[in-house]
Amino acid sequence: MATNMKSHFKQETLLIELPIEGEIRTLQQTLTYYSEILDEEIVVEVGFKTDLGSIPQIFQNIIPKDGKASFPFIIHDKMYREGKHPQDICDDVLKESCNVTSVWWWRRVGIREGLRIGGHVAYNNYRKNDKKEIR
Repeated sequence: MATNMKSHFKQETLLIELPIEGEIRTLQQTLTYYSEILDEEIVVEVGFKTDLGSIPQIFQNIIPKDGKASFPFIIHDKMYREGKHPQDICDDVLKESCNVTSVWWWRRVGIREGLRIGGHVAYNNYRKNDKKEIR
């Protein structure tokens, strides 16, 4: 049942705990995103831990981990961990949400290409953990 709603985030700001050392941030409030691709909301709860974008240090001046892509990176992390959708759908939702937050097109291309090169490693590692939890 299509709702004809446009993709959007419910929040314009988000509280995130940022430690002095380390890359892992912790959400201090819920992040909610409606995806047209999925025709559903993705809710990331308080306490969710994320590194935002898994961007190699050498590329972080070109594609920063924070900024306009932060919300999309969090949604993408949540989707990869859940395993509710195939990897390509998760990556498409990342692209969709980057459009929503007006990430520059050339950064979106860089993010997408990075996922094509290495995204399967993270996605498959989460799926291995799924199998361990079933046993």
